[in-house]
Amino acid sequence: MGLLFLTGVLALALPIGLGYSLFLMLIQRRRPPLPLGLSIGFALGYGLISQWILALGILRIPFSLYTIDLPLWGVTLLLSIPLWRSAPRLNPPFISSEHPKNILFYVSLVYIAFYLVYIFWAATNIPIYAWDAIATHSFTAKVLFFERSLVFQKNFPHYSYPLHIPFIEMWINLHLNRWDDQIIKIIFPFYLLAIIIPQYYFLKERVRPCWALLGVILLLSCNFFIFQSTIGYRDVTLLCYNFLAVLCLLWWHQKKIPGLLLLASLFAGFTTFVKLEGSGYLVIHTLALLYLLYVQTTSLRKKLRYFLLFCLPSYGMCLSYHIYKYFFITKPLGLAADTTKNDFDLYTLHITFSKEVFHRFFIILLRFLNNMFWTNNWGIFWFLFFASLFHFSKKKSSPEIKVLLLNLMFLFGVYFLGLTLTQQYFWVAESHAALSRILMHFLPLAATATILLSFDTKKAAF
Repeated sequence: MGLLFLTGVLALALPIGLGYSLFLMLIQRRRPPLPLGLSIGFALGYGLISQWILALGILRIPFSLYTIDLPLWGVTLLLSIPLWRSAPRLNPPFISSEHPKNILFYVSLVYIAFYLVYIFWAATNIPIYAWDAIATHSFTAKVLFFERSLVFQKNFPHYSYPLHIPFIEMWINLHLNRWDDQIIKIIFPFYLLAIIIPQYYFLKERVRPCWALLGVILLLSCNFFIFQSTIGYRDVTLLCYNFLAVLCLLWWHQKKIPGLLLLASLFAGFTTFVKLEGSGYLVIHTLALLYLLYVQTTSLRKKLRYFLLFCLPSYGMCLSYHIYKYFFITKPLGLAADTTKNDFDLYTLHITFSKEVFHRFFIILLRFLNNMFWTNNWGIFWFLFFASLFHFSKKKSSPEIKVLLLNLMFLFGVYFLGLTLTQQYFWVAESHAALSRILMHFLPLAATATILLSFDTKKAAF
């Protein structure tokens, strides 16, 4: 038991220390609320750790605590020392809005705490049992753990899938020096915290605290979201990085801190290393950035610098893994996939424009509507979201609402086209689970937009 506790501490200390130190530097040493700093530090730290493990794998350096942890602890110390020295001279707070709290606020906190206790209990007391978590993620992680390299990547189930979750699961077990199917699930509830805590503080700047907590409650009221936060799938991690990328873009536009744009770029890049869909999400993030640059009054030269500051790190991460896979696995081994298969692979999408497309369109539309409104997955979440859209005419001048809604429109549009025009149609036409996991990627954006559309903002965000 003591070893498990120590493993849990180490699995949190390094990513949080690394991510929190870098976060403080990127926001110009402003003081973030501690929960916000720790949650963003957690997500940022784990994204950096997985990228470092990938670099070691490409360089054929064996995975071990010495090769992974020691350099990262060194970087953490180098980042932390200047912060310690300048602690008394930290800049003004990152978030300074304060509002009086009432009884509704504290009742909401109790409600949220109840769900969080259940999520942490379910994640840490029930070993991995869901199919993809066993057959794909933990199996790949187990191979990485025992082989300590990427030498057998060509034999992985779905070898083209990004490796963020297998890397992190492998890394956690390295601290145990043995394989444990239960302890590796500890990270998923913390990814949930990395979603709801930044969401609360983002909303708190704009609406009263009780309404900001209502945004969190909207997420936790969705049964499917609670379930996915405990079983070890990649979707909660994907929507975490996707959501944080959008929030950081909006914070950058509000606070004019260039480091926030770099942070958004990092989160967008991490999104591409969690699931293949993340590469498409990166394009959507880029379109959101272009809109924000369009509404800014800065010079064209400065806008170009901002564009490159976002694109170079994020697309660099995305392309580096795709190039590595193509030249070192797919091409040398002749693993070009069969386009007649339904397995999702960006390299083997078979696009069709036959007459069948019209029939498919209505089938997909009905699947979306049925999943949103006639299943037990979402409660009344989507009813509330679409009802809040009637307030758009009053809030249409808000760039943040436009960015959130544009992201949602592009997500829906990409999936509609992808499911209608490619062989991926059969995953949704013949199964409800796949579509539920897709819809879950929209939840934090939709919940945040619902609150901003439904309540008066007490402080202008832009």
